[in-house]
Amino acid sequence: MVEKVREFSEVLSLSSSPLQDQLEALKYLVHFVADLHQPLHLGNRKDRGENKIQINFRGRKTNLHALWDSGLVNTGDDNLIQYARRLGQRISPTDQLLWAQSDLVDWTNESRKQALMSAYDKEIMSTGVLTKAYIQRAKDIIKLRLSQARMRLAHLLNTRLN
Repeated sequence: MVEKVREFSEVLSLSSSPLQDQLEALKYLVHFVADLHQPLHLGNRKDRGENKIQINFRGRKTNLHALWDSGLVNTGDDNLIQYARRLGQRISPTDQLLWAQSDLVDWTNESRKQALMSAYDKEIMSTGVLTKAYIQRAKDIIKLRLSQARMRLAHLLNTRLN
């Protein structure tokens, strides 16, 4: 994924790239930057990013990966644009500066660390039962990672396209 982000960033930075190639590169770049910030995309290979770990959430069977991918993304009463704005308001100028100084490898290491420290809860992995504390911790991490992805993608685009 890191190499693909670099590759698509390069396509966008070249004014000689055909428009169709630039549009495709932009779509993939947005997708891959988001993926690099999703802890379970960089978790444990043995369980395919927790796709094999079955849980119940709100009375439905799902897996831990789907829970972190979308099940815990809580927009509340907001539409997605309002939710994105709300996440953007969480970013302090200090956060912006720190996050902009990081690189792609840092992003992947952060995600891996979050997966290992927070997502792979031994009790949940053995029982499939989510605790309120786990859900709250996961939601907080997801908000942080979405905020970081948003800011870092903007920074990446601004530095590559200027």
